[in-house]
Amino acid sequence: MTFLKNIPPKSKVKIILIALLILLTLLFSSILAGVLGILTKVPATDSENLSLSFAQTSTIYDQDGQLLENLESQEFRSLVSLDQVPDHVTWAFLSIEDRNFYKHGALDLKGILAASYDNAKEGALVRGGSTITQQLIKNVYLSPEKSFQRKIQEAYLALRLEEALSKDEILESYLNRVNLGQGAYGLQAAAQVYFSKNVEDLSLEEGALLAGVVKSPSHYQPLHRYYKGDPGLRQVDPYDIVDTTQVAGQDMVLVKNPEALKRQKLVLSAMAQEGYISQEEAKKAGQRPIYFKPLDKKPTNLSPYSLDFIEIETARILQDKYDLSFAEAENKVLTGGYHIYSSIDADLQENLEELYRHYEDFLAEKNPGYPASLLDFKTDNRGHILDHFGDKLYLNRDKILDDKGDLLLSQEEASLTEEGDLTLDLDLFHLREDDILFKDLYALDQNNTLKTYSMEGLDLRAEDYALKKDQVLISRAILEAKPDFYQADDQGQVKISRAYFELDSLPTLQPQSSAVIINNKSGAIEAIIGGLQVDSQEAKGLNRADQSTRPPGTAITPFTVYTVALEKGDTLATVYDDVPYKYQGDYWPENRDQRYRGYMTLSQALLNRVSTIPSLLVQKHGMEASLDMLERLGFYKKEGSGDFLVTPEENPDRNDFSLDALSQGNFVKGVNNVYLTNAYRTLANQGQGARPHVVDKIVDSQGQVIFTSQSLKDQEVIQADRAYLIQNLLTRNQQNKNLAPIEREEFMGQLGQTKFNTDYWLVGSIPTHSVGLWVGADSPLLFLSEDPKTVASWYNEILKLLPDGGQLPRPSSQIVQEEICKRSGLLASSYCKRAGDSGQEVFIKGTEPKKTSDVHVRRLICNESGGLATQYCPYESLVYGYYFQRPDKYKSQDHNGVYPEDMGLVPRTYCHIHTEETLNETNQDQENQDPNTNEED
Repeated sequence: MTFLKNIPPKSKVKIILIALLILLTLLFSSILAGVLGILTKVPATDSENLSLSFAQTSTIYDQDGQLLENLESQEFRSLVSLDQVPDHVTWAFLSIEDRNFYKHGALDLKGILAASYDNAKEGALVRGGSTITQQLIKNVYLSPEKSFQRKIQEAYLALRLEEALSKDEILESYLNRVNLGQGAYGLQAAAQVYFSKNVEDLSLEEGALLAGVVKSPSHYQPLHRYYKGDPGLRQVDPYDIVDTTQVAGQDMVLVKNPEALKRQKLVLSAMAQEGYISQEEAKKAGQRPIYFKPLDKKPTNLSPYSLDFIEIETARILQDKYDLSFAEAENKVLTGGYHIYSSIDADLQENLEELYRHYEDFLAEKNPGYPASLLDFKTDNRGHILDHFGDKLYLNRDKILDDKGDLLLSQEEASLTEEGDLTLDLDLFHLREDDILFKDLYALDQNNTLKTYSMEGLDLRAEDYALKKDQVLISRAILEAKPDFYQADDQGQVKISRAYFELDSLPTLQPQSSAVIINNKSGAIEAIIGGLQVDSQEAKGLNRADQSTRPPGTAITPFTVYTVALEKGDTLATVYDDVPYKYQGDYWPENRDQRYRGYMTLSQALLNRVSTIPSLLVQKHGMEASLDMLERLGFYKKEGSGDFLVTPEENPDRNDFSLDALSQGNFVKGVNNVYLTNAYRTLANQGQGARPHVVDKIVDSQGQVIFTSQSLKDQEVIQADRAYLIQNLLTRNQQNKNLAPIEREEFMGQLGQTKFNTDYWLVGSIPTHSVGLWVGADSPLLFLSEDPKTVASWYNEILKLLPDGGQLPRPSSQIVQEEICKRSGLLASSYCKRAGDSGQEVFIKGTEPKKTSDVHVRRLICNESGGLATQYCPYESLVYGYYFQRPDKYKSQDHNGVYPEDMGLVPRTYCHIHTEETLNETNQDQENQDPNTNEED
């Protein structure tokens, strides 16, 4: 600094001033650069569409426009205009949150100072320093972190917002956005949640109560929630308990919050101080009691089966419309403020659920002689249910649990090695990645119905055990580290502590069931049951009607086999031979009833649910034709994914491009009840079909219609006349012994069974609706008993819920009816009629047979012996018999040694009763006549 000694004083001052100026410039530049850096990170905003950034509650309505549910989300909100908010409610929020709102320009230094003074005076935080504009910015665009950088961003965005919107627009957005506790965001939602009223009906004391919540929604919310059983409830005054509610399927108790009432009085005092109300009005309002009436966000008692189904379909629609992931679409449904108008008939849905509440009673004691109602299985010596491979499927709860709920394992199931290791039978477990899970348990109740219990655990990490052959080995070191894990008794039994596994307290009834009801005219789903838990309010539970897929069995063959055959030129009278055939070296398939009836028409093959002829038809007409039919019905996509079929590309060894799948319905993955029922709706709608739907219309939060089911226009899936032929054929199923319980005069339907009897389907239509019923155990390895009549009886109970009367679609002018021979498919001859082998059949005009059948013969029979008559048979014993005579030279060795039932119908032996010795003198003049001819009468 010695160089300054020689500088004149005036110059020194100049130099120092210049240096200070440079330093200040650098400091200001640094601050400015920091602020600019902070502002570059300001999130993008759209002030003109501010309300669109708010999460809004979506609502679901039934087909009559009645509210079914407010969808639960993190923010329950309905937007209202400022004009709808009473002045005294607006004043309450301004008084306590921003007294100078209409005076300041986004930032209020005077307000901050005044708030600090009031807080110091009251000895409590009665006012905040942030303006309403700042609060709105913070809540909409910024994170909740408290930092200098965020404050700068908040101030900047607040100034921008005040330039873009008027004060009233900002206040309206704020009142629609503010968090008011209990998941209620905005005044309208809060008015609904606490008082079940609209915002315009809020009283002075109610408005002040809500304004007081803003400071700390968790602390000042008017009601607190307690889970039922919460120890904290013991300290609550019973007079403070307001109501009970459900949140995500959990029962909760609503209790008055005394802190909210204290805060309310501060708000009323602030309103009086600002001159909005008098001190007397504030005092009276603070003394008036608050009457809470919490909103039931789910105003119906409907199970989640229908409501979740609507929500999921809405998400799928939004996913396609906006090209979102399904998770993004689900979130959009919950937060988008959509009005979702469904096709659910609330009364029908409620009646169907009430019917299913009695399913267990209906099932009780069905099928005596079987191990459980409607179920057939074998057990081992411990009573554990075995699958058809001989492996344990369900463990016997009564044998494997003791009175305390600990696992009690026999010597065969658990033992100790000489080294002190514990070995457990591997067949007790499911192996899933690194977890070992105990198989589920079962028990039979007093009505012989089977109930399963889900097991979770053991509570062991992957490194705690090893797998050796057919055992799970837990080392001595692990056991010593967990001394309470097990105990061994003198009989060699091992007891594992309940602390190391979990068991569902509520059992699942088996077999399960699902049902779908679709309106024939609109194609809309009006009721749906996804299982037996109709009283559960658990959200997103398993819906077996939509989310489960099971093989359709013979319920799909009317489409993949018989409709395809009609399209390829066959008629319902085309004849095939029901006998065993070889396929890929084996005699396959076998008929379920082990009967082989011989020559029969297509209609007889379907009605008798034979297995051989469908296999012949798919081989004859090609699997591609069956796949094409499945594509038209929506089960299969040749391009893309998301269908029901497993392709060879997906699994070369086991897929649905096979005769077993296409001719017998034994799909690898299966189909769901919704789509299968919709296929039958196509038949009842003259071959016209569309994608099944439960959402009729979606209106967004701005009132714009973004989807209607009218976009799902019916298209021709099956030519109308062919659809009628199949429909007409399925109406005859009602005379089938298995469907005899169906009491409707107008009904078409088909019973579906799978090859291992794991599933029963009954799907069909009455004039107004198509109904699909599935019955089966959750595990496809648990087989059903041979009792389709029980399923038909339950189906009939469902039909009773639906209107009677009307007619299924009738044939057009292109349909004709002829009496045909069931053995040849030709026009019935007199011989055929007298043999009882004729019947009426329907045809598309021009395809009916023109020739008369000649496959029956006439023989003179002695009615006493049943043999061919001889010259010794008395005249009064002679009758003409009419018989089908197979036209081929059948070789049983080519058909697994089986002789069909229509073989050998023509008698070949003569009467053995009447001989020459017994000849009556009155018959002597006939002894030289030839009694057998083939001439017509």
